[in-house]
Amino acid sequence: AELSELLNDQNMVTNLVIPHLEYVMDMIEKNIFRPLPLIKKTNAPSEMGMEEEEVILDPSWPHLQVSSSDLINNLKPIYEFFLQLIVNDAADVKSLKVYITHTFIQAFLELFDSEEPREREYLKNILHRLYAKLVPRRKMIRKAITDCFYTLIHENYKFNGAAELLDILASIISGFAVPLREEHVYFFKTVIIPLHKVQTCQLYHEQLLRCSMLFLSKDPSLAIPVKKVII
Repeated sequence: AELSELLNDQNMVTNLVIPHLEYVMDMIEKNIFRPLPLIKKTNAPSEMGMEEEEVILDPSWPHLQVSSSDLINNLKPIYEFFLQLIVNDAADVKSLKVYITHTFIQAFLELFDSEEPREREYLKNILHRLYAKLVPRRKMIRKAITDCFYTLIHENYKFNGAAELLDILASIISGFAVPLREEHVYFFKTVIIPLHKVQTCQLYHEQLLRCSMLFLSKDPSLAIPVKKVII
């Protein structure tokens, strides 16, 4: 039977997929984790003569979107399968959190640098679902995303998935309790504020503005450092 059909049969998910989740996750990892094409990032898009709207499609994308016959016949697109697995009720927190480790999240976040926008959209939806479902892993995921932005701010001028990660953060920030915890204020000052100064800020400005406004709605006093950056 096709794996895609297994996810539509709750009895099969419960009795076949979940008991063999180790092998399912191994299959997913072997398909999606791979070195991304090397794209020179020594100059900003404008300096390279590249329009902001220009999109480079990753030649490996068809393999990820269309199932590979030598792997599992008639397999659903791997990301779609992963997404549907996560939202399935049978894949509970206890079962999934074993495989969603720091190493997994780090490798998963590296994929956000893909030049393929369709892949980044899948990655965003999957990571968002993982964050929503795996409460015990939330702090770890936030830390990994923070480290990703530190690299963008202090080492690289560009990270292709910055806008998608900020989309996820907007949802996370909207759920922060008031008054804001110290760690969240620290994140605002060390990540959100510096992101305004990055050379390629225009590529994710809309999403960054949304995150900034969400923080300000929870703590208006944070407007002072934002004003200094804008001015």
